[in-house]
Amino acid sequence: MNEKNKDFLIYLLEGILKIKINEVEYLNLEQNVDNIYVKRKHFDLNLKKDIGRIQVEVNASDLGYVRPRNMSYLCGIYSHHVLKGQNYNQNPKIIQINFSYGLKDREALRVYYVQDKTLKKYVENFIIYERKSI
Repeated sequence: MNEKNKDFLIYLLEGILKIKINEVEYLNLEQNVDNIYVKRKHFDLNLKKDIGRIQVEVNASDLGYVRPRNMSYLCGIYSHHVLKGQNYNQNPKIIQINFSYGLKDREALRVYYVQDKTLKKYVENFIIYERKSI
């Protein structure tokens, strides 16, 4: 996640998201919290692109707390998406990409949405990509 590996990062993001990325704008990696009892959130990578906000997490393991923690990070970003005076807009995507070591799934890449059992999406702009790290 540093400047000298930027080309590799762009290559990974383009492959997962199927978009062309010309430049990466790094955002603040810490998200303040409004409650002293809530854990402060520190992202591995936080990006802003024309398609929306992209958060990348690199997980050293697939322990039980990883997915709930990552989900809390993404929900925090989503909840701060709409500002005063704006209409609710589902065009900018709120995306999280998780690179996780130790995943037991045979699939190299999984995509998650918020949807019901008939596959009808609750919102269109909330997406999680999970990729097994080698």
